[in-house]
Amino acid sequence: GVTSSADYISGGQAQFLGCLYKTLKGEFGDIKILPGDTAFFFASPSAGILTYDHRILENRITERGLDLRFVNSHYLPDKFQMMRIEDLEKSVRDAIGPGHTGINRDFKPMGYFYDMVLWSARLTHSSRLKDFFKKMDGIDPGAIAVVLLGAFAGLSVFRRFSRRSKNMAVVLSMGTTGFSTMLLQVVIIIAFQVLFGYVYQKIGLIFASFMLGLAGGSLAAVRLVGKGVRLAGTYRKAQLALCIYSFALPFVLRIPVAGEIIFSLLPAVAGIIGGMQFPLANKICAANVKDAGKIAGSLYGVDLIGACAGALVTSAFFIPVFGIEATCYLAGLLNLLVFGLLLNENQLFLSKT
Repeated sequence: GVTSSADYISGGQAQFLGCLYKTLKGEFGDIKILPGDTAFFFASPSAGILTYDHRILENRITERGLDLRFVNSHYLPDKFQMMRIEDLEKSVRDAIGPGHTGINRDFKPMGYFYDMVLWSARLTHSSRLKDFFKKMDGIDPGAIAVVLLGAFAGLSVFRRFSRRSKNMAVVLSMGTTGFSTMLLQVVIIIAFQVLFGYVYQKIGLIFASFMLGLAGGSLAAVRLVGKGVRLAGTYRKAQLALCIYSFALPFVLRIPVAGEIIFSLLPAVAGIIGGMQFPLANKICAANVKDAGKIAGSLYGVDLIGACAGALVTSAFFIPVFGIEATCYLAGLLNLLVFGLLLNENQLFLSKT
């Protein structure tokens, strides 16, 4: 049962119900929808069991001697009004036409996106917001990849001809690290819910694991700085590790033996990588500017902005529209492009770093 309307089905409502209907249709032979303030979906593997004829249902109740308090001969005729049913079915059929609604899947919860579109229409009358959601539904992950490639090609050209790009690659990498680590956190939380059926009890453990990884990574980076290691090489390795982590995560989530313990360790790995990058980035950038405090604050701010954007965009659009796997691959591409900028960043090859 899902929230609906008895007499009027809007376009957004039809799209949401159509997504659920299309998903059920892929697994069951016969589907019936009962309209009302709550729309009920009934699904059967074979035909001949479900019916809209309230008289057949009344006979079944009598034959089986069911003592029902609410579903009775007075209730059924009102609920099974064929005019309402036919109107609802028509709206759903129109919504599930070719190229319209997608199927709701574990790792690509399109139903969540359509429900979000529906509630946004109820909360605001702005046509711009509705148009925005419609455009998001039609975006392909490949288009995002092309935009990323174009943007980083432009940044590479800008860096070559601009004197103000001393720390650009490092600052950008901190923003993308904040974005990616939070994106991957959301992925892990939703994947845990999908695979195990619950998540609230484990959210605290998942975030504690991530924070523990941040602390461990930061401590390790501080010690490396004290030992005088080549910071540029270490920083690039951390960036490459985040790239590999993003590409590998979808495969790890698909492993049948991936238990709760693995899900507790995955956030720690991302935390270690992100924790290592921040002290290293501070040390590298401080060599190019006079005010070390200012650069530290700027890097922290960029990291937080990236994390905020990662949490918002991932939960609201990327996972529902693109799916978990495509979202991880986009994060991997983003970090790979940043890694390419770091390889060509001459300012990283200062004598001390």
